[in-house]
Amino acid sequence: MAVRHPAMTDEIIALLPRLRRFALTLTCTEDDADNILREACTRALGHAGQRDRDQPLDRWVFGILRNCWVSERQRRRVRLRAEDFRDMFRDDAESVYAHQEEVKEQESSNMINDLPADLGSILLIVSVEGYSYAEAAALFHVPKDTIAILVHRARKILSAQPGARRRLNHHA
Repeated sequence: MAVRHPAMTDEIIALLPRLRRFALTLTCTEDDADNILREACTRALGHAGQRDRDQPLDRWVFGILRNCWVSERQRRRVRLRAEDFRDMFRDDAESVYAHQEEVKEQESSNMINDLPADLGSILLIVSVEGYSYAEAAALFHVPKDTIAILVHRARKILSAQPGARRRLNHHA
């Protein structure tokens, strides 16, 4: 497949570190982050003609990345329901619980990833990426006041962690 928008490709390549950081915040695992990042970049390049030129490229691609994660979570829910149903008949619940414990350990490896996924991703977009509340509200399709409340809640949770104030002030 030939890329028709080489300038856009270069801009997306420049965004990759920021996009990957956001993907890691959403997914909490490197493999999942890489998968949705790949999917988002493919979608962005494949739908370049649909981009609103008045909207900055980074906001557009962040939105695509978030939508890829939402779609992946929905697909996982369907798969998990099917697996849970099969597990009832296989009596294999121990392996499901072991897998859940591994996921929990991975999630607790990073301060922001310790937050609920929505809080962590919103805090990252506002505090690390520097988006305004209005821009974050547009990205997450929620009112601006909701963003302000969620950022406050995330910061409050993090400030209760030992040594968190110094790290929060570094990112803010």
